[in-house]
Amino acid sequence: MAKEKDMRDLFKVGDLIGGFCNGYFGRDDYYDKKCVMVMPKYAVFENEYGHPSILNFTHNLLTLIPDNDNWLHTSQQTDDEDY
Repeated sequence: MAKEKDMRDLFKVGDLIGGFCNGYFGRDDYYDKKCVMVMPKYAVFENEYGHPSILNFTHNLLTLIPDNDNWLHTSQQTDDEDY
């Protein structure tokens, strides 16, 4: 049986996403965000001001961002870098 996809297939710690992100972070959130934690069913992102946002996994995410092209700025490990 194939492994079911989850949030760890979409994001990893250090990924920088930005823009509207299909409204998953609210209709007024356009800040860039860095992924600071990834679990199977959710990921935690932090904007440049240190405010956290939690993104819950849905299967819709797999169709909206198949390669994260619409959201992802980088896929580098950037834990020690500032925005």
